[in-house]
Amino acid sequence: MIEFLRARRRLWAAVGVVVGLILVAWDLLVPAAAFFPQYATRNDLRLAYAAAMVGLQQGYGHLYDLGAQKVAIESLGAGFNPQPFISPPPLAWLVTPLLAVPFPVALAVWTALLLAALVWTWHLLGPSEPLAKVAHLLLWLGLFPVAFGIIVGQPGALVAAAVATAWWLMRRDHPVWAGVALSLLVLKPQLAILVPICLLISGHARTFGAWMVATLFLGLLSLALLGPDGIARYRDVLAQTQTAARPWAAAERGAGGRRGDRAVRRLETKGRRA
Repeated sequence: MIEFLRARRRLWAAVGVVVGLILVAWDLLVPAAAFFPQYATRNDLRLAYAAAMVGLQQGYGHLYDLGAQKVAIESLGAGFNPQPFISPPPLAWLVTPLLAVPFPVALAVWTALLLAALVWTWHLLGPSEPLAKVAHLLLWLGLFPVAFGIIVGQPGALVAAAVATAWWLMRRDHPVWAGVALSLLVLKPQLAILVPICLLISGHARTFGAWMVATLFLGLLSLALLGPDGIARYRDVLAQTQTAARPWAAAERGAGGRRGDRAVRRLETKGRRA
């Protein structure tokens, strides 16, 4: 069986190209088409962008002030859906340079950055054979969780790029720099939190140590900038996020809601669970 599969590698690569094209087409015609009318107003970048505004204008102690976040999001324009920003502070830091341009431009830059991160990940991890490499790219972009992350502006692509870069650096005997690259997991740690643990268990102590030092530095810097009040706010937001989000969602939907809005919410729920 193994020899049978090996003898038909190009055939499987061609099948992968076809399946990848189907997946990409479906993503563009169904989820993306449903989400596109609200691409700016419901994109997750609005949360980090508004949080960066709050941190810059009112101080990082107010980064998780839900009232300040809501005002900042609504200041972006009509129809923007306010939701709590609960990501770690480094995501707001990363987005801060985008405050120099209007939100639509920032959104275009952010989307390009996420796509570049996906292409970089594919470039590092994809096979060398041309047809198989194309198949990997199409399948990578066509997977719904990956496509959904781009559609709604989640930083998952940056986490994937960090893991791929760390692997690439380890292969070239740069374990410390690999650990530094892995520190970007703080942007969305739940996606790959087991990676450093697996590195430690498998004997890559230098990479794990570098990751630990870099992550502790970012954590301590975050705590210092937040201060006691900001830390207390973050703790409360993490504990009460669902309760805090419901009034905003109810106010936005109004009495009856809209069928298109419900469709977008179903797509959001499916993608976030994935």
